[in-house]
Amino acid sequence: MTGPAPDWAAGLAGSPDALPPGRFILRDGTERSAEEADEADDCVMWHSDEPVDDIVRWWGAAQERQDETGLRPVFVGWPDSGPAPGASADADAIDGEDWLATSWEEYRQTRYKPRYDPGPPYESWPGLAPAPARIPDPEAAARRAVADTCPRLPQGRQHLGLVAAARSADIPAVAGWPGSANHIRPAALSAVLRTWEDRFGARVLGMTGSMLYVSVAAPPTGPEQSVHMALEHLLLCPANIYQSFSETFPRYAVRLRDEPVWSFWWD
Repeated sequence: MTGPAPDWAAGLAGSPDALPPGRFILRDGTERSAEEADEADDCVMWHSDEPVDDIVRWWGAAQERQDETGLRPVFVGWPDSGPAPGASADADAIDGEDWLATSWEEYRQTRYKPRYDPGPPYESWPGLAPAPARIPDPEAAARRAVADTCPRLPQGRQHLGLVAAARSADIPAVAGWPGSANHIRPAALSAVLRTWEDRFGARVLGMTGSMLYVSVAAPPTGPEQSVHMALEHLLLCPANIYQSFSETFPRYAVRLRDEPVWSFWWD
């Protein structure tokens, strides 16, 4: 899947103000200074050198211009580490539903869960959770989610990133985000996120440490859909449920109802 060619000059012009000092990340993982923006053909990401004071404003301003610039905003907390970046094409080679179905079979073999947790109520792979009949504006939902999420982050201020991704779901793959690597490669993560983007209007908001934040324009509303969606969360990120002594699969499913922001943590 391809999108508009990234316009780094337009992206770096910023809106409403010029962007703060930052660096480019090339496809081979090396860096390039902002002064070399006119030579940034191989760049896949730009990020601010320092955390920015008003990340909500910066994120929203970049989002308003993302269709024009081909650059998608993300708040990040890991600007100095990570594997070599990738491309949207890396996710093209992976089917998100197939990945989840394979992970289901692996889960069925291990059935890793605490004794007090009944786990998901399925004996066979139920397929993807169905999409709702209507999806509200995903971009507006993402702006609201950023405004609600960023002020509450325990990590404090965040760096601003601009990623040359064809779609929001591809941000982890293109950036080469290392946070989920112990369980799922960035390209496979983006492949699963694509299915959520298509079905629920999901948008990647930020990646801090080993945590991923995703807005959801149409979260599950009823018990059946929330349980089905909780299964996909479990397969993507088991630590969300089983790294907490107080969490169980049924409780987690209930908490997903009408929840506009999904967060994931990999150890």
